[in-house]
Amino acid sequence: MGNANIFLGYVHPGFVRGEFPLQVANMLLQPENRITAVFAGSSPSNARARNSVIAAFLSGNEEWLLWMDDDATVLPDAPHKLRRHAVAYEAKMAASLAVGYDKTKRDVFLGAWNFDGKGWTPLQKLSMEPQWVDGVGCHFTLVHRDVYLTMKPPYHLDFDPHPLTGEGMGHDLAFCLKRLPARVLVVPAVRTGHIKEWEITLKEWESAQS
Repeated sequence: MGNANIFLGYVHPGFVRGEFPLQVANMLLQPENRITAVFAGSSPSNARARNSVIAAFLSGNEEWLLWMDDDATVLPDAPHKLRRHAVAYEAKMAASLAVGYDKTKRDVFLGAWNFDGKGWTPLQKLSMEPQWVDGVGCHFTLVHRDVYLTMKPPYHLDFDPHPLTGEGMGHDLAFCLKRLPARVLVVPAVRTGHIKEWEITLKEWESAQS
């Protein structure tokens, strides 16, 4: 599947956590990750920032675009593991299992959803095996070049209306909705967390369900 190289892209909000550049540096130091470019999209418009990242990616020759949120907690070998699963399952989009904990609601949430034709339902059941879902966030998501080459720009809009309600949708889920029936592979072997939430262990997640 091409050169297997990865283009790391993120949307710059004007500032990033101190841990973020350290995590990026640690990933760049892992040769098996094969990250050959890093690009930050910066704009008052989230959609324009994402589109600028995609344009920069398509102007190069990397095979994969890896989206990473600046508030993600990621292990150094995560890109390699995620790409390995994507290739094995012939997935054009693959995402980490993004786990967070809402300490106010005392509720665990997973960053993956399925679309029932009317709305999005969060993934509720955790499996340790890779599973296909309809939508994910851009928290830590790998997208193959072919995905963008088969779509017409702009890939993201400032306002993405829900097809039934007309209400605005998040850029990430709106993008996944455009791709249906193509689905996204979620890889539990690659776990990430949100620093703004409580990162929890699998044991803690299981305890919360009992």
